[in-house]
Amino acid sequence: MNSLLLVLVFCLSSSFAAYFNPGQEYIYKYETTVSAGSNDYTSFGSIFNITGKIRVQKADASLVTIKLEELLFGAHNGETSFTPTFPEFTTKSYQQLNPLTEPIQIRLDSNNLVESVVLSGNIPEWARNIQRGIATAFQLDSDRAASGQETNFVVEEKTINGECPTVHQVVKTADGVDIRKQRKHANCQNMAIRIRKPGTTAEPCIDENTRDVYNSNGYGSYRVSNFNGVQALTQVNVGSDLIYSVFGSKGHIQYAWQGTSCNLEEIKTSGFTKISAPSSPQTFDNLRYVFQSDFTADDDLATPRPYFFHYDQPATDESVLKVIADRVYVNIKKLADSLDTAKVYDDLTQFHSTSPFAVLPEISSLPYTHLKSLNARINQENDYTVKKLFLDSLVVAGTGPCALLVRDIVGSTTDVRTTANLIGPLPNYIRNPTEKLLVELESLIKPDLPKHNLRIIEFAFASLIGRTCTQYVCKKDYVQKYVNYFSSKYDNGATFEDKTAAVHALRNLGLGGATKKLLQIASDRNADRSIRTAAIAGITKATQKEAEETLLPIYYDKSTHHELRTKAAATFLLNYYDQNIAQQMVILLWGERCKYVKNFMYTFFEGLAYTTRPCQKLHGSHARSILAVFPPWKIDRTLSANYMRDYYDREYNFGHQTTLQVQKNGDSVLPVTIYGSLNGHIAGYGTSYLSFFIRLEGLGKALADRIISMTTGQINFDDLKQVFAKIGVKERTTTPLRIELALNLHNRVVAYHAADASTVTTVPMILKKLQEMKSSYEIELSRMVLLGGVIIEQPTEFGTPISVISSLTAIANLNIKTNREKSGTSISQTSDWNVQGDIFGISKVSNHFPAFGSMHSVTALRTLRSRVPRHFSLNFDYKALTMSFGVDTPTKEDPIMIMTHATALTAIASDKGVQSDNEAVDLLKASCPTCQPTTVISKGVSHRGTRQIGLPEVSKFKIFEGVKRGAKYFDCEKPHTRYDTIKKIMKFAGEQDKNAGKLGIVRAFLALQYARDSIFLSPVTQTCGLKAYYHRDPSAKSIFEKFEGNVQVKYFPDPNKKLGTKVQFKGQLNFKHGGSESQTRTVEVGGQITLTGIEKREVKLRFLAKDPSTQKNMVLCVETNTQMKKAVDFFSFEGENEPTFERKITLKWGEEPAAKNACPENNAFIKAVRKAHRSQDQVEESKSNSWPYKECQEQKGSAHWPGSLTPPTHECMQAAVDQTNLRESNITIEYQVDAEARNRWKKPAVVFAAFLLPYWDTDRSAVTEHVHSTDVETRGDAQYVKGSIEIDVSARKQNPSLDIHWHASHGDEHFHNVDLAAIPGPLKVRPVFSRFSPFFYESFKLGKLV
Repeated sequence: MNSLLLVLVFCLSSSFAAYFNPGQEYIYKYETTVSAGSNDYTSFGSIFNITGKIRVQKADASLVTIKLEELLFGAHNGETSFTPTFPEFTTKSYQQLNPLTEPIQIRLDSNNLVESVVLSGNIPEWARNIQRGIATAFQLDSDRAASGQETNFVVEEKTINGECPTVHQVVKTADGVDIRKQRKHANCQNMAIRIRKPGTTAEPCIDENTRDVYNSNGYGSYRVSNFNGVQALTQVNVGSDLIYSVFGSKGHIQYAWQGTSCNLEEIKTSGFTKISAPSSPQTFDNLRYVFQSDFTADDDLATPRPYFFHYDQPATDESVLKVIADRVYVNIKKLADSLDTAKVYDDLTQFHSTSPFAVLPEISSLPYTHLKSLNARINQENDYTVKKLFLDSLVVAGTGPCALLVRDIVGSTTDVRTTANLIGPLPNYIRNPTEKLLVELESLIKPDLPKHNLRIIEFAFASLIGRTCTQYVCKKDYVQKYVNYFSSKYDNGATFEDKTAAVHALRNLGLGGATKKLLQIASDRNADRSIRTAAIAGITKATQKEAEETLLPIYYDKSTHHELRTKAAATFLLNYYDQNIAQQMVILLWGERCKYVKNFMYTFFEGLAYTTRPCQKLHGSHARSILAVFPPWKIDRTLSANYMRDYYDREYNFGHQTTLQVQKNGDSVLPVTIYGSLNGHIAGYGTSYLSFFIRLEGLGKALADRIISMTTGQINFDDLKQVFAKIGVKERTTTPLRIELALNLHNRVVAYHAADASTVTTVPMILKKLQEMKSSYEIELSRMVLLGGVIIEQPTEFGTPISVISSLTAIANLNIKTNREKSGTSISQTSDWNVQGDIFGISKVSNHFPAFGSMHSVTALRTLRSRVPRHFSLNFDYKALTMSFGVDTPTKEDPIMIMTHATALTAIASDKGVQSDNEAVDLLKASCPTCQPTTVISKGVSHRGTRQIGLPEVSKFKIFEGVKRGAKYFDCEKPHTRYDTIKKIMKFAGEQDKNAGKLGIVRAFLALQYARDSIFLSPVTQTCGLKAYYHRDPSAKSIFEKFEGNVQVKYFPDPNKKLGTKVQFKGQLNFKHGGSESQTRTVEVGGQITLTGIEKREVKLRFLAKDPSTQKNMVLCVETNTQMKKAVDFFSFEGENEPTFERKITLKWGEEPAAKNACPENNAFIKAVRKAHRSQDQVEESKSNSWPYKECQEQKGSAHWPGSLTPPTHECMQAAVDQTNLRESNITIEYQVDAEARNRWKKPAVVFAAFLLPYWDTDRSAVTEHVHSTDVETRGDAQYVKGSIEIDVSARKQNPSLDIHWHASHGDEHFHNVDLAAIPGPLKVRPVFSRFSPFFYESFKLGKLV
């Protein structure tokens, strides 16, 4: 055995020590296949294939020469399968492949690894890159493999992707050995990769499911075996793959794969031609892929860089550029048309292709001169939407030429909206921020500009300096110049607005002395609190030590205002989190007396502890331990707080977080400041894409003063103040008015406005201007934004480039046309509204072959469009108190529609532009005549289906005849059953993977947000769409065309009772139908509301529905009487002030009686009576020593108690609210309904009964069989079913419950101790508001009233 092993080692050493034997030629059959596609549903791919021969000769011990010959090319697009058979297509020779036949010389080191490579200087770079890939394949550390001592080892290899650690595995075979190699490209040094993305900050938040979103690997297999009696390298199989799963393992998975095989066919020892050296040889000491285009500091701003990095220059031919400009114009027009009409909803190809992605690559290819010409052409047409989309495209494209045109437009306008839309977001989108661009844009900073225009430009310029001088070393010291400039503006600012604007600019700059200046301002006790707050928020780029030395002393200083303390704490914990310091900050709260600080810190850690956002999960686990040592505390929503609410879908790698910081001071229900931040998360990266800051300090008092001033006509109270001063009355100090609004995009301030008391004096002027509005006006708003995007390019191990494009864009459009007329006391108005919002997503992986300029791609498209057109009219007579209105039903051509569709496809096109697509298509057709240039990944049209969503019986009202409405899945290859739909809804509404806190409204909001995002982001490969629609049905005989109505009101004040009044009203609703069977269905409404004091309310309503098609008139009467006990002391709840409540509701319906305005008698009816009173536990609470009752009793017993005629203290107010919300009530319901209607309620009753089943009292119930198991019986009159229900409610704070007693024809049934805690929030039986209205109660819960 040992001797055999020695022989094998000797053979290996002989063959590998000199990779190939000198004086011999090795001829291999060569084949490379490159594919982009998807296999996760059915196998589709876009493929190109190269075959030929490889000749290998060894000149000396370390020099190997390689030459490719007889090269053929073929392509395929469509359904593919690499096993068991390869797709059939024809291969042909092309002269474009000739550069690949240039010889390659590889210099090997002592381990047979590449030391250097010699390539021809006469061939294009793309060909040299492929030759680098071939050189990568023909290297192997044969000595270590042949030693026989190692079967697994790692070698650092020079490869086309960089210097990569490569794992080797040696496997012995019957006649030789197999050596396998594998490397992960992410581990390569100097990795050959280029990334272009907006200038926004995306924080990596990698979890177990996003680790391999972008997974790129290389592999190789080398077989040494017996070939004609000698040991030789008989097979070389190398390749690489890139797996892109942006939506997780359950979402759409795209791949780019390349495989190369070399099979030894012949070894020649004589009679072969020596391979010559490469022409114009150039030596390279590495094999790293060479990108032909890279951003540099010296880029020409007037000329764009190529869209892809593997080209050295963009299109320069004038005729080509003209074609591109025309296509940009046409595509923008099509995009604008898609916002005005619904044509794209009927064509799925146009639905996806009419998008910003058809504009942005093209506009990125145009130089400055052509963009100027295109701008002039668009301006001549005076189409607002087209012009706005073009301007937004300039910003989003972010090329040098686009930036120059933005400079021209902003420099020639004083319109603040244009300036804000163009220059504000520009720093986020500039592809290559350079010093040359700073020189061009600096000219926009002019002292004579309007204040807000100049401020927006300064903010943008500061951000651009920060980006430029971070990416490149600025030759001119822009950083110091503008640190001094903005510092001077701060030091010399006349108002808090000027100083705060300078702080925001320093924050955007963020380099050099900008951060130090912010640290100084934050620590300056003499600075205004609002200014210090802005400076603290901007401390995000300081060192850890600087942050600790500045922010922590502010937080620990208990004499500092709580707004500054909490802002410093939040800024530190969000940007410089340290576990030990965070724990110290909480421990010190045990001695904290400021409730605002305590509440803020508790809500901060509570939100952080339960966050689902991967970026914060590490801190979240620590925050949960911190809450364990937090002083006893309960969240109080009337105090300052930090609310962090989020969700995260772990299956599909997306989520969203909303953060809200609210500062309060107790003076008003209005907050002092609100800071909101919206944070998105997708594919392992999170970003704060939008945030805002609002200050409303002193607004409550200022508004009250202004209202009094406008009412009395007295504006200046100085004389009155002097009179009071003379008699010793001092003016109470109040918080001065200070209003601020700041908007941030990607953590950069783009807009800031402020106001104080002098500004608010203009409110009457604004109201006057509103009264003078034009009789006709039109409002057009349109905006295109790039929500996120990235382009990544790297090579395959074959040497061809792969590009990965992911992007998300959105368009919002609003068009309002209004005509208004005034005649006497009447005002009439007609309006046309069109609101549209579109979102477009693309994920594309492409293999490029620069020899032909072809691009072989797999693409996932997701498009969501929504449109809501409305035409309505309104007429109001303010003297006669009459109003009429009309709303048109949308037409089929202009419908209300929400539609989303997802699909995936493979394609072949040109990466030089659409103008060259025909060349790529011809290339495909030459190889595969039956192949289409674009194919949808699908099992076929027969596998697609449509399913309506919803309950059809709900939408069978006759008034909606002739209308198509509903929602449905369409074009879906994956079945969507009701079970699937319900399961998704439960996922959206459930608690898992959500941080919703305890408020139901927040949970509902998160569920809606989750559902919206999921519909757009989580579809898998299978084609599928979902749409909701509402429009006229032109094929119907009777078409619902318009809804009209009118109402007249009469008001009767009660002169004897100040709080008594009576209001009568009558109106009519007309449902007009057109078509061949035109008709009008009418509903007449009449009613009366009578108020007697505040303790008695009576409401009477009568509805009369007229249907001409059936000649039947039906009446519904509703009467409610509410009686509450009149209180002598409004804030007392005992004795004569004991609160009680009684409400009677009667519903009667049937055919119209003969008497005018009469209600049906002896017909169907429902009568309900609810009586409520204080429960025993409420009475006991009121006499206890718990808060707030003890405090209120002490206050009432004080000699300083002002009595019942002034507002009570907070404790007595809380006590009154709690005690007058009556927790115990008795409800009696009598009914008489027709049997048919009763049976229609059977299905929902079964669901309700199933819930009640655990509480069923079988001993007292009269039947053993459940009431809903059979059809109901009737009692008395055979036409009606009669019965009664008695409900005893105990809505106590702990363990609320109710008892139900049902008396029906089958007997009696009883349900006891039904747990109300298990009932969903909206359906819960709540305490009765007997004295304070629900609005007052909710307002009091949210905060103290002004």
